Amino acid sequence: MGTYSGTVTITGAGSSISIPVILSVSAGVPTAAILLSQSGLSFSAVAQGGVPLPQNFGILNTGQGSMSWTAAAATLTGGNWLQISPASGTIARPYLDVSLVNASIDPSTLGPGTYYGRIQVSAVAANTPQVMTVILTVLPIGTALGPQVFPAGLIFTGMAGTMPGPQDVLVGNPSGQANSFASGSVGAGPGSKGFSYLPTSATIQPNEPTTIHVYPDLTKLSPGSILSGVITLLFNDGSIQTIQVLIVVAPSGTTPNSLIRQFERGTKATQPEASGCPTQGLFIVFRSPSQAKFSALVGQGSALEVQVSDGCGNLVGTGGQGASVAASFSNRDRVDMTHVGNGIWQGTWRPLSPGAVTMVVVALSVQANGSVVAGQNSLTAVVSTPAASVATPTLTAQGVVHAASDLGGVPIAPGGLITIYGQNLSDSAGSSGGLPLPQQSNGTQVLLGNQPLPILYTNQGQFNVQVPYGVPSNTQYQLTVQRGNSLSVPQSLVVAQAEPGIFTVSQTGSGQGSIVKSDGVTLAQPGTPASIGETIVIYCTGLGAVTPKVAEGGPPPGAPLSTTGFSLAALRRLD
Repeated sequence: MGTYSGTVTITGAGSSISIPVILSVSAGVPTAAILLSQSGLSFSAVAQGGVPLPQNFGILNTGQGSMSWTAAAATLTGGNWLQISPASGTIARPYLDVSLVNASIDPSTLGPGTYYGRIQVSAVAANTPQVMTVILTVLPIGTALGPQVFPAGLIFTGMAGTMPGPQDVLVGNPSGQANSFASGSVGAGPGSKGFSYLPTSATIQPNEPTTIHVYPDLTKLSPGSILSGVITLLFNDGSIQTIQVLIVVAPSGTTPNSLIRQFERGTKATQPEASGCPTQGLFIVFRSPSQAKFSALVGQGSALEVQVSDGCGNLVGTGGQGASVAASFSNRDRVDMTHVGNGIWQGTWRPLSPGAVTMVVVALSVQANGSVVAGQNSLTAVVSTPAASVATPTLTAQGVVHAASDLGGVPIAPGGLITIYGQNLSDSAGSSGGLPLPQQSNGTQVLLGNQPLPILYTNQGQFNVQVPYGVPSNTQYQLTVQRGNSLSVPQSLVVAQAEPGIFTVSQTGSGQGSIVKSDGVTLAQPGTPASIGETIVIYCTGLGAVTPKVAEGGPPPGAPLSTTGFSLAALRRLD
């Protein structure tokens, strides 16, 4: 039991990349653990216009046993514009079952501006609650926002000679005027398009999304065919939207997992090994965003969603398959995505700087014979800076670091001090004048889950705060910065029993440690070493919970001892 840290270093072409790896092992008592497939959602609407299309996220149990959950949506301003459905559910099988929750927006009473909301998911779980941020941008009346399409890509799998069931695509119109489209399609294969769709044209009212039904037809396709097509929608406002269609026909002698019954063995599902399956790789279709070049805003969450299939028509990620999907960006960002069912993977990208960015999604899957197959697909993002009036607090990459070592990517510890780096974190600089420490400073508070943290120091780009003593170890929690009526996208942190670190004289995490001799003033350093048997004082943090208990942000009663085996001699405030 415990939390362990390591590093994977990849070296090549004269450079290397180090990836921190953290493993948490909990006690043998069955305990549920909440995982959300998204950390943030962003919506755009037009004042007195239409309703944007809903978005969804998945709730998973990465612990043990069955997990019943409840979810609640709240907004900071603007009234009740954020709704979710369903608001409760039960996940019977860890890792395998997923509860999908729809988030929808009602901007009908809102004027132009940026609005922030928060979704909180609670359960009898080790890391309850888990949270996500919802940002709604309402544009001025008459703004040409353009139509919306979801999903922007579909995968159909089946046997040659069959007609699998249809799938639906929603077309929304968030503007204030009706918008019509005509369409055309490029077929998936010679002699047969492989699909048809209805309607081929329609008028979309602002508050009435239109559903396009796409019907696959595998009756004239050969076994083993892997074909792609596209539906193009041309709107009367001049905008164009496309829907990608991928058809995977199972090879002779195989049956895709979309058509077979999954056999249960304990909590893992297996599937028959398909003979003669093509090994050319995996196929990835983007469901969201909906354009080859999409827009994103600095500091705000962009929802990513893809669907993955192999050459046999097996949707990758179903039935407990060994698979992973991640998005890598040319600005060195990375998003590890979560499977939410039917080969669909979700994740949230939070860009930190403006410019053009290439996103490459890579999927890996372990086959029945132990081999690994891969696939990738790419999009281009154009990241813009929000308007000057929008000051979304944003944590920088590895923006939460150990206050003593200044290291990012390491666990936090109960009672420990951490430093938060970012943008738009506070209105001005300030230090806490005494104990107990405040939980709000200069209009800003820092939340771990739903618990505000004691604040030692703040400025526009930095916060020094204390982790609560009561936060459970060997779990993951999200840290969110709330500045006035705005919220950052949460950043996930691992909690360990202890993560000790010694403050340094330079306050950079390196060099001479803040270790003083018995006079409490003289540094124990090469020029003035401590004597044998002399008592020294080490200024440190991250030693974990203490006994007797101490209220975070308050003065300790005497000299409490760390319950993790470390003696807590002193604690210096980091200003």
